[in-house]
Amino acid sequence: MESAFTPAPATIPPMTHYTRHANTLFSKYRQMDSAAVHGDWLQHLPERPGLACNIGAGSGRDAHWPAEQGWEVISVEPEADFRAVAN
Repeated sequence: MESAFTPAPATIPPMTHYTRHANTLFSKYRQMDSAAVHGDWLQHLPERPGLACNIGAGSGRDAHWPAEQGWEVISVEPEADFRAVAN
């Protein structure tokens, strides 16, 4: 049976954008306040810090904020250029 959904061909592999613009994106992401970016859902966090997993950690901005609040944070970033800039 043929699917009714046919995905559009990708013209640029997703990670290529991050590779090309890692330094610029890193700078922009670090300028944004995590609490403001994620303010809509922060009230859903438990009162006691626990373990958080940040997949696609990018600049690390969103891992630093919960760590500062006492959370244990595991971050994973698949893009080597972002990992290099963040280190």
